[in-house]
Parts: sequence; C-alpha cells; structure tokens
Amino acid sequence: MQIATPKEAAPDTPFLNARTDSYTLLAALLNRAPNHDLLCQLQGMAWDASMPQRLIAAWIDLRKAARAHTVTAVEREYQSIFVGLGQGEVVPYASWYREGLLMALPLARLRQDLVKVGLTRRPQVHEAEDHAGLLCETMALLGSRRTIPLRTYARFFDDHVASWMVDFFSDVQKAPSARFYRAAAGLGLSLLHAEQIYLRAHCAASVH
Repeated sequence: MQIATPKEAAPDTPFLNARTDSYTLLAALLNRAPNHDLLCQLQGMAWDASMPQRLIAAWIDLRKAARAHTVTAVEREYQSIFVGLGQGEVVPYASWYREGLLMALPLARLRQDLVKVGLTRRPQVHEAEDHAGLLCETMALLGSRRTIPLRTYARFFDDHVASWMVDFFSDVQKAPSARFYRAAAGLGLSLLHAEQIYLRAHCAASVH
C-alpha cells in the first residue's frame, strides 16, 4: 500500500491525500475485520515523508501490528471488541457516546447534515450512519471532494466526528482484547489530531 503524492503537488496535497487514505483504511478496519489481502497490504505499506510525523508514527505502528498478527487473530479481536455476545467491549456509534442510547438524536442530526452535503444512504448498508466505520467512510468521501467549502467540511467534522471519536478511539486502545486494534485506534487518534490542527490553521487563514 503506497500513499501517493503527485510530483507537482500543492503544499497541502500530501496531507490531504494521507487524510483520505487514513479515513478509508479506518473505515475498512471498523466496518469489518480485515481479510488476508488487506492485512498483506498493511504489512507492506509506505507513505510520503512530508506527512505529519505523528501520523507517520501511527502508520509505522499499524504496519508492525499487521506483521505481528494473523487474519484469524484479528478476526477474533474484532468480534470481541465490536460485536461480542450481545455487545462488544466498545460500542462504535455516535449516539451511544453522546446520548447513551442507540439511534438517538445525534443520528437524526447526522442524517440531516448528510443530505446537506449531498450524501445518501446506500441501500445495501445496514448499519446506522453514525457507526464509526461509516463516518470514516463519509469523511474520506468529503475529503476527496476538494470542491466542498472548507468551513462546511470543518463544521461536519466538529459536529459528527471530533465530538466523540477521540473518546471512541481511546476506548478501543484500552479494550481488554485490543492488540492489532490498539494500533488502528492509534492511527485514528493521530488522524483526528492532525485534522484538528489543519482545520484550525486553514479556517483561521480563510478569515483574513
């Protein structure tokens, strides 16, 4: 897996590409346990040296974790953390983190904002839109649309991602079964940190 950057890239392009790649990967890892092909890709992934150092360190940790675990072990870990018998060790929904309930007001507000940015639910998707994996998928889609206004993107991030996913990834890191997913959650935390710095700087610059 190579995080690529065009040769004639704008200064922000390496981070924006890495941001999209990171959200896409997190979506894949949170929606289901990785299969053999994805785990092999992670074992050989490379990245652009101009990415934020904290993000590079998280990618390195994830590559090490991928090399240290089998597909079967990661599948068992995923089941324990996110599925369990009735409920996993961590509940990956915004409504749960923000209201202590599933299918609550945060989901309704998210659905309204998804319509505003032109995204609709795919018929084959059965999870609620406030699932952590689906939200990472949404952020990858929004980030790849370089035409969306920065402030619209930042508002969506603040309202639906930053408002709970730092706590979520921290809980995944502390989950009793977490081994491979401790590194995946580390990537999530590093991405959110880099995202907050980027948006703070660029939204402030757009005011002047």
